[in-house]
Amino acid sequence: MLKNNPFMEKEGKYSYQGAENDLLFEEEYGHQGGYNCDNCDQKWVSRREPRNTTSPEIHYGTIGSGNLVVKDTVTRKKLQDELGIICVEMEAAGLMDQFPCLVICGICNYADSHKNKLWQPYAAATAAAYAKELLSIIPAREIAAEKQAIEVFEQSRGVYTAQLTALGAQGSILARYVPVRELNFGSRLRSGVVSFPDATKEEWSEERNDPLIFWLNGMAGTGKSTIARSVAEELEDKGQLAASFFFNRGDGNLSHAGEFVTTIAIQLANRSKALRNYICEAVQSDRNVASQSLRTQWDQLTLSPFSKLNANSSFPPSVLVIDALDECDGDDDIKLLLRLFAESKSIRIFTTSRPETPIRLGFRKMEGIFHRDLALMKFHAPGEEEIATLVQKADGLFIYAATVCRFIKTQLGLWPPQGLLEVFLLPNEPKMTEKYEIPSVSPTKELDAIYIQILKHSIRGANENEDREIYCYSF
Repeated sequence: MLKNNPFMEKEGKYSYQGAENDLLFEEEYGHQGGYNCDNCDQKWVSRREPRNTTSPEIHYGTIGSGNLVVKDTVTRKKLQDELGIICVEMEAAGLMDQFPCLVICGICNYADSHKNKLWQPYAAATAAAYAKELLSIIPAREIAAEKQAIEVFEQSRGVYTAQLTALGAQGSILARYVPVRELNFGSRLRSGVVSFPDATKEEWSEERNDPLIFWLNGMAGTGKSTIARSVAEELEDKGQLAASFFFNRGDGNLSHAGEFVTTIAIQLANRSKALRNYICEAVQSDRNVASQSLRTQWDQLTLSPFSKLNANSSFPPSVLVIDALDECDGDDDIKLLLRLFAESKSIRIFTTSRPETPIRLGFRKMEGIFHRDLALMKFHAPGEEEIATLVQKADGLFIYAATVCRFIKTQLGLWPPQGLLEVFLLPNEPKMTEKYEIPSVSPTKELDAIYIQILKHSIRGANENEDREIYCYSF
């Protein structure tokens, strides 16, 4: 490849970058800041047998394709142990649902906090070279018979165009809006498994007196999207699915709210003749509504039609399913969407997201919502020895016990239970500068220590000084 493309060799970044730049640090040692590892202590580098060649090594196995950059060893090890994956990548995540394919991934880092881009060009060139070699041994006739990705997507759009054509004049009006993609049911839960995360809330979609918003949150990989798809299918079977939208960061129009409302509106129009009439009236009264603000679009194309429909309907409430709200680019758009959801009194919304701060704060301000935390983990109940240690540390202070319980309860969706428990069980010897050390004669030494442990835990993963300053300022 380098011989046939001299410019690549001249740039240097597409060739082997040297064993001295291939550093795998021990799991417990985090990155010390900066764009490279110049500030990292080399004594923490894992000692490995030197390779006999600098040629790329080819591995075959399961690749984890997701929408989250993995930059910590805890998550890496968990994914490896629980799913048996050999590496992680992001590019194929938005393609696999509609176009199953073989993923060829060039490895450029160890999915830890020391991640940098030094090996990225070399990894990309290696993957491209392997793909070319693979294609060279596949019969050309078989390759020619396969559909290209663009054909699959165009076929999907063709079905949508046919639907609009069948609607006649109203279809011409709605043709101003092109949907992004409906929620795909391909990853639904197995039949017989309760779709809703809480069996007592299965009838939530039908009870008019129940809260209008159901928020399911959990960390990456806990199955939120699978549950959302299953809930959408269940609602579809009952005739209660109004529309769906699956945010996906880095996947074109699915990564922002620019076409969120118009996509919802098109689905509503296709599901109900009455809603189609109301939506077409809104479009005819304001031909530029699609270019208006997100709030104006929501009010005219979603909220108003639903209000008119519900005023003349006795059917069970319809539900919007919105998955991965945290994948919407821009905190401002997320906050606005949350406000619009809170103000919508005529439609039910089932939404999922990670428990990120803007979203948690937004839902905290809402009254009367169903909120469920989703976590996939093995719970480690503290034994007698651990309880005795906690009692000893509390030293008769009820506030100590209350603080421990409150901290673990609020952080369960973010960290493994055993890890949270170890925050208080490990020796209280914070490695901090002298001005922050706890005086040995302090009558509240253990209480002081617990607060320092909580503060240190809260800024885990913030390796840059700038990040730490922001977090500390927040406190």
